[in-house]
Amino acid sequence: MDLKEQHGKRITNLLLYGWTAIVIILCVAYAGERIVKGTISSGYLLIFAAFVIVPYLVVLIYMRMNPPIIKLKWSIIIGYLIMYAYVMMSAHTTLVFTYIFPMLYLVILYHDPRMVLTMGVPSLIVNVVSVMLWTSRGYYSTENSKEVEIQIAVLILNFLFSYLAARVYDSIDRQNREYNEVIKKQSEEQRDMVMQTITAIANTIDAKDEYTQGHSRRVAKYSAMLAKELGKSEEETDNIYYIALLHDIGKIGIPDSVLHKPGRLTAEEYDLIKQHPTIGANILKDIKSFPGLEIGAQYHHERYDGKGYPYGKAGEDIPEIARIVGVADTFDAMNSNRVYRKHFTKEYIIGELKAGSGTQFDPTVVGAMINIIESGKLDKETEGYSPKQEGRTAEAEALFAANKMLLDSLAGEHSERYLLEALSNEETVMRVTDDISRQLKTEQGILMLLEIDDIMTVTRQQGYLQMDYCLAAIAEALINRDDLLVCRMEGESFLIYRPGRVSNEGAREIVDAIRLEIKKNMSVKREYMDITFSIGVAVSQSNETTFHRMLSDAEKALYHVKQARRDSFYIYAKEYMDDVSASKKDLDALVAMVSEKRNQLGSFRISAGDYRRIEELIEHVGERGKRKIQIVLFTLVPNENADIRLADRQNATHLLGSAINVSIRPIDISSRFSSMQYVVLFLNLNDGSADDYINRITKEYYNMSPDLPFRLTHLREQTELK
Repeated sequence: MDLKEQHGKRITNLLLYGWTAIVIILCVAYAGERIVKGTISSGYLLIFAAFVIVPYLVVLIYMRMNPPIIKLKWSIIIGYLIMYAYVMMSAHTTLVFTYIFPMLYLVILYHDPRMVLTMGVPSLIVNVVSVMLWTSRGYYSTENSKEVEIQIAVLILNFLFSYLAARVYDSIDRQNREYNEVIKKQSEEQRDMVMQTITAIANTIDAKDEYTQGHSRRVAKYSAMLAKELGKSEEETDNIYYIALLHDIGKIGIPDSVLHKPGRLTAEEYDLIKQHPTIGANILKDIKSFPGLEIGAQYHHERYDGKGYPYGKAGEDIPEIARIVGVADTFDAMNSNRVYRKHFTKEYIIGELKAGSGTQFDPTVVGAMINIIESGKLDKETEGYSPKQEGRTAEAEALFAANKMLLDSLAGEHSERYLLEALSNEETVMRVTDDISRQLKTEQGILMLLEIDDIMTVTRQQGYLQMDYCLAAIAEALINRDDLLVCRMEGESFLIYRPGRVSNEGAREIVDAIRLEIKKNMSVKREYMDITFSIGVAVSQSNETTFHRMLSDAEKALYHVKQARRDSFYIYAKEYMDDVSASKKDLDALVAMVSEKRNQLGSFRISAGDYRRIEELIEHVGERGKRKIQIVLFTLVPNENADIRLADRQNATHLLGSAINVSIRPIDISSRFSSMQYVVLFLNLNDGSADDYINRITKEYYNMSPDLPFRLTHLREQTELK
């Protein structure tokens, strides 16, 4: 209902209230005449009441039927005129002609001259007929006609001035409406400009990450669909669309070095990431033309159970718009292809939404989202929804053109770097590992670790840029498959997971197919033809297999294939090697490497950067003339039946490194050896003293990590440089 209709409805109600008051006053007055004075008969009173009350009741019932306002106001006038005509014909006093004035003054509020004429002309005719009737009965004559003359004159003057007032009022109202239309049009143009600018900004935000382009627009569309499903008006739906469009604007304030950092974020960097809702709110709060624009940015990471950030709000304390945006944001994350996986199935998404209902999400919004998915509205409306706009202005077109140039600049030659950074990003690694852990609880799968053979040699021959292109070719082949979760670990390794129960034979077929696709993708450049890679494979044997267990098994299998033949793969077999035997093989190889100063590149479960460090350290030891060396290999072994996340492994390894650094002497040497191992070279130290340092390291580690689910083991050998 627009403002004009609302105004008309209020005046119509006033007309009805005025008529009600008049009916009550007349009925009470005439009843008093009958009861107190006895000047009128009961029959007359009943007829009078019928003519006064019946038209009123008819109009009242008609009003309850909700007819258009224009019909209702005319019915009130007609009903009132019927009552007025009867009173004028039957009353015993000339003053009853004034009963028309209260309704006449209310009719002026419509500022419609036609309505004044509709009331004025019939009532004037009724008054003339009434005068003629009473004159025929001898009530009026030439001697006492002054009252009649005044009566007619007063009526004419009132109707005339009422008509003029309605004309003036109508003219002023028309001018006001025209002025308001101009203001409204200018306001809409300004709002459209703001909205189009917002859209351009949202595209720019998405452009910061090549692999989430379109995310803001999709979240906005899903949010608008949720708003419609929840019964919001068109205006509210459009507002929610634009609020959702800028929910990630705070990421503008996060440095790219943090936002797309390959590998693990520090605690300080993660705290910086968590500031983006507050940054976004501060950017948007001063846009006066769109109050509340900051709500989506400020609160979309809050959780229904109060465990979100940045404020820890819970339940209804979180603005409804933010609760809608939060569900839409999560849905898009699951429904979109990511750099490390294809989108999830609708059934899986519905299951995750139900699991988070009441904890992460508002149950009402979750119900609406599930209804949209199950009803098929998602497929029909997602691409079609857009807020109501009159078209882009020239300024907005310029913004869109600039934004397109920005998007284009992110493509092409830089895509390989962005792909590798995205796969190494902290958020990507955590999502992949969390997804794997969750899926392993309900179904079995295959976990693979892929690593290029002799990567340092290849890097020295090809250069770091060509190696990045090679790694990107591998990554592209992996993410193009619909059935894999992928991330990049420790720089040169890819973690790959394929859900589904398979036998070892079935696993071989899957890995063979993956290897063929990678080699095909690498064959486009002649420089990659001679580069080989190895894959360690772990197959879950039951739904009780943990992610950490599978990752450890895959690491052992990768170690085995690199020792045996490379450019191949190996499926972990428990009977082949356990933690102790694997660590013993590592230590034996290290002893040979140190004592003979051999190049054993690629023989260990060790990253290229860490291998180079050990190689340099051995050279340094030889230069310093320290011949007697105690080699200790520390290994972190998970506690039995522990549910271990990747973050636990990383924290434990970091703390082990810290425990070693604060415990050894300045002349001793330490380096990370694998994802769960550190090697320490004690120089010119006897057995007893070495034991003291090992005990000190062990004690320091347990002091630093009392709650981590790992125990620390070690193996030791003594050798001399030859």
